Amino acid sequence: MQESNLDIARMLKILHTAMKTKANQNLAEKNITGSQMDILVFIASEEAEEKEINQSEMVPSTIVIPSDKLKKELTEKVLEELVIKNISVVMKQLGEGYSFIESQYKINVGNKKNYIDLLLFNIKFNNYVVIELKAREFRKEDIGQIKLYMNYIDKEVKNITQNKTMGIIITKEINEFVIRYIKEDNIAISTFDINALDEVT
Repeated sequence: MQESNLDIARMLKILHTAMKTKANQNLAEKNITGSQMDILVFIASEEAEEKEINQSEMVPSTIVIPSDKLKKELTEKVLEELVIKNISVVMKQLGEGYSFIESQYKINVGNKKNYIDLLLFNIKFNNYVVIELKAREFRKEDIGQIKLYMNYIDKEVKNITQNKTMGIIITKEINEFVIRYIKEDNIAISTFDINALDEVT
């Protein structure tokens, strides 16, 4: 399993602090000033963060949800039931390291109760993943909704050792022109395709 480049950047910063407190004479011996060391660490940190894997880009553009014969009208409740019934298949498509925490995860925002459709955790990236399901075409307002949920998890649920929360919107249709101008790096937007089980496995 590859070591996170972000962790490497943090290690470089820690090493930098240790070097500054330990031995100014070592820097002098190498003819490296403190300001030069600052620049070297800054460059190394920036390079590590640029090479960091974008987790949202690993999510496929279409998630196939297995179903025998869909006899009900496809509402968000029905869509959620299908996803939960086949959660292992769905998580496998999302990528490595996903584990299921809860559906309809309740959060209190002020005096109002909100419910996250699905809350997952990714062991590989060490972060929570908020999933919102839409049985309709994607709307720009969906970004604001999922960002609210992601920020709540970051502030109220995750601990300091965990990375920032990621969001995934799974919707019926998307407008690529809208997506181009509102897409954010930590939010993946995918469509769903309800299909026979043998086409998924």
